[in-house]
Amino acid sequence: MTKLSVNVNKVAWLRNARGGSNPSIKEFSKICIESGCDGITVHPRDDMRHINPDDVRILKDLTSELNVEFNIEGNPFSLVKGKYPGFVELINRYKPDQCTLVPDEPNQLTSDHGWNLSGDNKSLITLIEKIKSCGSRVSLFIDPDEESISKVKEVGADRIELYTGPYAEAYGSETKTEKLINLYSKAAIHAHNIGLGVNAGHDLDLFNLGLFLKRCNIDEVSIGHALISDSLKFGMSETVKKYLHLCKWDKILIMDIEQEIKEQINSNPILLYMKGSPDAPQCGFSSRATQLLISCGKPFSFVDILSNPEIRANLPKVSNWPTFPQLFVDGDLVGGSDIMVEMHENGELQKLIDTIESET
Repeated sequence: MTKLSVNVNKVAWLRNARGGSNPSIKEFSKICIESGCDGITVHPRDDMRHINPDDVRILKDLTSELNVEFNIEGNPFSLVKGKYPGFVELINRYKPDQCTLVPDEPNQLTSDHGWNLSGDNKSLITLIEKIKSCGSRVSLFIDPDEESISKVKEVGADRIELYTGPYAEAYGSETKTEKLINLYSKAAIHAHNIGLGVNAGHDLDLFNLGLFLKRCNIDEVSIGHALISDSLKFGMSETVKKYLHLCKWDKILIMDIEQEIKEQINSNPILLYMKGSPDAPQCGFSSRATQLLISCGKPFSFVDILSNPEIRANLPKVSNWPTFPQLFVDGDLVGGSDIMVEMHENGELQKLIDTIESET
């Protein structure tokens, strides 16, 4: 079971875009916590483009009150600048449960690489010792490289946070995704074998998170940009629950999954199991199947197998059909996109869909 820490930087960024106190970072963080998340993450920077020191104080108090973890990310070498007191001073003041050290530059838009630990790490070791003396667990943002991960242990950190940007960028290409997910899985195994905890983060979302967590043994994910963006569609509470469902997938029994699939098939007259969603299909076959159903002019239901890895793994057993997408009409398997194209061309698909419509 993987813990979920919600990065609320983007809430502060939206507030700062207008000025004032709306949206309230405390209010939205509280919604996340009450919806079940395991922690709150912030990544303050010296230009205070989003999180400011007062936010850190407010969120420290809130997370302590509601008994969830507080994670502060940032560059430990970041010094005093205006009202920004320096990263280590922030840690000393507010003593978060976890401190994630990231090698980002002051003007960098977002974190895009892990630590290079091949050189002299004396300064980093000293800072890690200072931070740990505050009672904080230390995690280092790192690429999925076993040699680098071994160095993390040597410099005294407690965990790694795997930088998942490359995986997220490759997602949708099955060949690239498979290659990278094997790399991340091996990195996580190596880290656990040498006594490190394993976190992960960067560009993980509702589409790519499920597969990643199913294949990699991850203790915690920190998700911000995608989760806050999804909250514009689903609302904050519902969005957190969607991400938690993916984080807790290992609690679902196979028998329950197969029963869930059967209920989906029987309760939806026209149902497409696909990669992605109709407005954002994640493969050419799913895109083609979606367009064919849309052309029939009738509403249909869908299940995104990419954000539901347990369904992706077990649907072929239920349907006795190995590939995706899969179209079910009136509880019966029609087939995949090739069969749908053939039926569309000879008019059979439209007739079948119209028959269902007349019954509903």
